[in-house]
Amino acid sequence: SFQNQVLPIFEKHCIACHSLGGVGVTASALNLTSYKDLRYGSVRGVALVPFHSDRSPMMRYLKDNWESKNPYALKMPPLGPRLSPEDLKLISDWIDQGAKNN
Repeated sequence: SFQNQVLPIFEKHCIACHSLGGVGVTASALNLTSYKDLRYGSVRGVALVPFHSDRSPMMRYLKDNWESKNPYALKMPPLGPRLSPEDLKLISDWIDQGAKNN
Protein backbone atom coordinates (compact mmCIF):
# COMPACT_ATOMS: atom_id res chain seq x y z
CA SER A 1 0.00 0.00 0.00
CA PHE A 2 1.12 3.55 -0.56
CA GLN A 3 0.44 4.68 2.99
CA ASN A 4 1.96 1.71 4.82
CA GLN A 5 4.81 0.63 2.56
CA VAL A 6 5.77 3.20 -0.07
CA LEU A 7 5.40 6.46 1.85
CA PRO A 8 7.68 5.25 4.71
CA ILE A 9 10.41 4.55 2.13
CA PHE A 10 9.99 8.06 0.72
CA GLU A 11 10.03 9.50 4.25
CA LYS A 12 13.30 7.73 5.02
CA HIS A 13 15.15 8.37 1.76
CA CYS A 14 13.46 11.08 -0.32
CA ILE A 15 11.32 13.60 1.51
CA ALA A 16 14.22 15.58 2.96
CA CYS A 17 14.72 16.93 -0.58
CA HIS A 18 11.34 16.21 -2.19
CA SER A 19 9.12 18.29 0.12
CA LEU A 20 8.14 21.96 0.00
CA GLY A 21 11.26 24.08 0.21
CA GLY A 22 13.53 21.12 -0.48
CA VAL A 23 16.16 21.02 -3.20
CA GLY A 24 14.32 18.24 -5.05
CA VAL A 25 11.09 20.22 -5.25
CA THR A 26 12.94 23.38 -6.24
CA ALA A 27 14.83 21.57 -9.02
CA SER A 28 12.12 19.27 -10.33
CA ALA A 29 8.81 20.23 -8.68
CA LEU A 30 8.43 16.60 -7.56
CA ASN A 31 6.91 16.55 -4.08
CA LEU A 32 6.75 13.10 -2.47
CA THR A 33 5.02 14.05 0.78
CA SER A 34 1.61 12.77 -0.31
CA TYR A 35 -0.02 10.56 -2.92
CA LYS A 36 -1.72 13.59 -4.49
CA ASP A 37 1.57 15.48 -4.82
CA LEU A 38 3.35 12.42 -6.23
CA ARG A 39 0.69 12.04 -8.92
CA TYR A 40 1.23 15.67 -10.03
CA GLY A 41 4.63 14.55 -11.27
CA SER A 42 7.53 16.86 -11.97
CA VAL A 43 8.80 19.31 -14.58
CA ARG A 44 9.90 16.22 -16.51
CA GLY A 45 6.34 14.84 -16.60
CA VAL A 46 4.76 11.94 -14.75
CA ALA A 47 6.77 10.21 -12.04
CA LEU A 48 5.14 6.83 -12.54
CA VAL A 49 3.03 4.88 -15.00
CA PRO A 50 0.48 2.74 -13.12
CA PHE A 51 0.81 -0.98 -13.91
CA HIS A 52 4.20 -0.35 -15.59
CA SER A 53 7.16 0.03 -13.28
CA ASP A 54 9.34 -0.71 -16.30
CA ARG A 55 8.10 2.52 -17.98
CA SER A 56 8.01 4.66 -14.84
CA PRO A 57 10.62 7.43 -14.67
CA MET A 58 10.76 7.03 -10.91
CA MET A 59 12.14 3.51 -11.25
CA ARG A 60 14.69 4.69 -13.80
CA TYR A 61 16.06 7.20 -11.28
CA LEU A 62 15.83 4.87 -8.29
CA LYS A 63 17.11 1.70 -9.94
CA ASP A 64 18.12 1.66 -13.61
CA ASN A 65 20.38 4.71 -13.59
CA TRP A 66 22.33 3.31 -10.64
CA GLU A 67 23.16 0.36 -12.88
CA SER A 68 24.03 2.57 -15.87
CA LYS A 69 27.60 3.18 -16.97
CA ASN A 70 26.59 6.73 -17.93
CA PRO A 71 28.25 9.03 -15.35
CA TYR A 72 25.67 11.76 -16.10
CA ALA A 73 22.60 9.58 -15.48
CA LEU A 74 20.36 11.14 -12.83
CA LYS A 75 20.35 8.87 -9.78
CA MET A 76 18.13 9.12 -6.75
CA PRO A 77 19.01 9.71 -4.05
CA PRO A 78 21.79 11.67 -5.79
CA LEU A 79 24.36 11.27 -3.05
CA GLY A 80 23.32 7.71 -2.22
CA PRO A 81 23.10 5.27 -0.85
CA ARG A 82 20.79 3.69 -3.34
CA LEU A 83 17.60 2.11 -2.05
CA SER A 84 17.77 -1.50 -0.91
CA PRO A 85 16.56 -4.25 -3.25
CA GLU A 86 13.65 -4.82 -0.86
CA ASP A 87 12.57 -1.16 -0.98
CA LEU A 88 12.91 -1.07 -4.76
CA LYS A 89 10.76 -4.21 -5.05
CA LEU A 90 8.05 -2.74 -2.80
CA ILE A 91 7.86 0.42 -4.93
CA SER A 92 8.00 -1.53 -8.18
CA ASP A 93 5.31 -3.98 -7.05
CA TRP A 94 3.08 -1.11 -5.90
CA ILE A 95 3.39 0.55 -9.32
CA ASP A 96 2.76 -2.76 -11.13
CA GLN A 97 -0.38 -3.26 -9.04
CA GLY A 98 -1.77 0.06 -10.24
CA ALA A 99 -0.06 2.61 -7.95
CA LYS A 100 -3.25 3.02 -5.96
CA ASN A 101 -3.81 5.41 -3.07
CA ASN A 102 -4.33 2.73 -0.44
